[in-house]
Amino acid sequence: MNDAVVAPTADLAVSTRTKVRLEIRKHGSDRYLLTSTVSYSFDRRIDADRFTLFATCSPVLRDALTAACDWPLVEYWFISDRAAFHDSVDATMSTIGLEVQASDISGRRRRAGVA
Repeated sequence: MNDAVVAPTADLAVSTRTKVRLEIRKHGSDRYLLTSTVSYSFDRRIDADRFTLFATCSPVLRDALTAACDWPLVEYWFISDRAAFHDSVDATMSTIGLEVQASDISGRRRRAGVA
């Protein structure tokens, strides 16, 4: 099986500007909190009403999703350790907070989130 370097994901291909901010803070004596903020800008109206997260341990599926997905708001997690995949995804998903902010076609700001 070939673990080739993956090209940038499709969301970066359709955005005119992508800004990523990472912040790590100490959270207790032996834990840290990582916050990532990703902002996308588009030069045209994008019909996107959902953010999609793919998690996989298969390099073949990872490469296929990266090559074929043209959704504008998508994130990929690749966890190479198959034995740890389910526990890792379950543990991470239980700690995620997600908020989406967007402007609709009339310029009104919209906000939705999952904690």
